Amino acid sequence: MSVAVAASRPAHVPDDRVIDFDVNAPLGLGGDFHQAWHELVADTPHKLMWTDRNGGHWIVTDGPLLHQLFDRPEVLSNRILFIPRDVSQHHKLVPTTLDPPEHTPYRTLLNRALSPRTVRMIHDNIAAVSAELIDGFVASGTCDFIADYSSQFPIRIFMALVGLPQTDAAMLKYCCDAMVRANPDLPFTHASDMLAAYLAPVVRQRRQSPGDDLLSVLLVGEIDGAPMTDTRALQLAMQVLIAGLDTVVNMLGFVWYYLATHPEAQAALADVSKRADMVEEIIRRFPGVTIARLALSDIEVDDVVIRADDVVAMPTMVHGLDPSVHSCPMELDFTRRAPAHSTFGNGPHRCPGAHLARTEILISLDQWFARIPRFAYDGDAPPVVHGGIVGTLESLPLRWDA
Repeated sequence: MSVAVAASRPAHVPDDRVIDFDVNAPLGLGGDFHQAWHELVADTPHKLMWTDRNGGHWIVTDGPLLHQLFDRPEVLSNRILFIPRDVSQHHKLVPTTLDPPEHTPYRTLLNRALSPRTVRMIHDNIAAVSAELIDGFVASGTCDFIADYSSQFPIRIFMALVGLPQTDAAMLKYCCDAMVRANPDLPFTHASDMLAAYLAPVVRQRRQSPGDDLLSVLLVGEIDGAPMTDTRALQLAMQVLIAGLDTVVNMLGFVWYYLATHPEAQAALADVSKRADMVEEIIRRFPGVTIARLALSDIEVDDVVIRADDVVAMPTMVHGLDPSVHSCPMELDFTRRAPAHSTFGNGPHRCPGAHLARTEILISLDQWFARIPRFAYDGDAPPVVHGGIVGTLESLPLRWDA
């Protein structure tokens, strides 16, 4: 990493804190997304660094510090949720851009709606969708894991959960992706307008005649003892779709690429009796989200001062891939016990869908290894990776003995 010099850099940023690193296109992105983040953590001399990229912002490069700062909403606000700031400032959805205490009642609704009990109730349906997708290509001996499985499985589960037509999934994901990707085909404001136009009549209908789907449960919930406003209801519905149609899709892709190139990991996962305990190590190793915070006041961190109105990048990859936290962090090591990570964040904004994500990963492993116990990567070069708020694989060709 080279030192970047820019005339616009704030005076309070020391020269030895500056690196040339784009969080939306990490160095080495064409080779290995997580390796690029691991190298950032391992090679930087401090726990907090500055980059002039994307308007200039801090980057947390230490796992324990990241975990701590996630739990400091009183000084690090969610008003700016991702990089770059000039795009993120248009993202006014709830509850992700709210801070406690305003955030708390919305989060209570989400926690209740996505509780472990809710996930247990749909467990068999999740397994049935997974099995159906794999059965559709297992006999061919090949697949594009992204197109044929990971881009369909979590989305089908989520569309059923929110009670929306499966035929609308592709359009909705296109809009949602444009709101969380670097340099999307569709400008952020256009994507937001399209998503709002689609959801507005849905929100009105669900509030007037609620069903038992996730959206209905959330939209009829009360905030501080009163119904939420129409604007808040629409913002909440939009945020739920953005969160539900993306993250697990991409984590599964990174997991299966690793497994396809590491036969020893496949062999370990063949032991179904231990598979549930292995999921946490998988989650530790393959986070993909880079979010941000806005400093509300001056805060001293790692012997420097983050000034009020500075933006801080909070890459969830940093904690699990920190070599000061885990020995050989790039290895998937199923002997680790309770591996520390911040894959789902920490504090009041910790991902409410964490239990659903764990369940979808475990079910995918169960259904896949029951049918395809050995498989390999079938590409001539590493997969194409894209950055942004969520790291993504473009495609993942796999092969096995049918």
